Amino acid sequence: MKSKKGAIELSINMLVVIILSLIILAGGIALLYKFLGNAQELKATLDARTEEEIQNLLLQEGKQVALPQNKAMIKRGEQKTFGLGVLNSGAPETFMVFVNPSSPNYISLDGVEEENPAVSSWVLYDNSPIQLDEQGSYSVAILVVVPTDAVSGTYLFDVVVQRSNGQRYGPIQKIQVDVK
Repeated sequence: MKSKKGAIELSINMLVVIILSLIILAGGIALLYKFLGNAQELKATLDARTEEEIQNLLLQEGKQVALPQNKAMIKRGEQKTFGLGVLNSGAPETFMVFVNPSSPNYISLDGVEEENPAVSSWVLYDNSPIQLDEQGSYSVAILVVVPTDAVSGTYLFDVVVQRSNGQRYGPIQKIQVDVK
């Protein structure tokens, strides 16, 4: 009789452990979704604020190309989104956006300027042609992802908007990323 009673106790203990494990797992998943939801709300707020700044620079100040936030300190392994705005002040036209490393594109902590060709892979953006009507505007998100093995220093990128004929449109904008 003792072996049957021991087996039943072991089975009940195992069921209790499984139930407690499932409750803890469900609580962890609920917390994860709560944190992710808050992060998405914060990102939407920041994106709306950046979009508002872009529209202000384009429409109220009449700039053809605007990059309101062009400097950021980014830690290794992290990323930052920059917003670029384009306002077509002429006839309907097709535009292209290009983001390339500046020359020189890296300044060490000692102030020495160097070339560092590996940084072009840090930048992600939609480089498809943009068709804008007269007085039409468009915003482009430029994502800079700093790898975990990046060297500390300042990295510079040129943001150029070109017309369909290859002619530059508006001034060249600069993005400065300080990696610490």
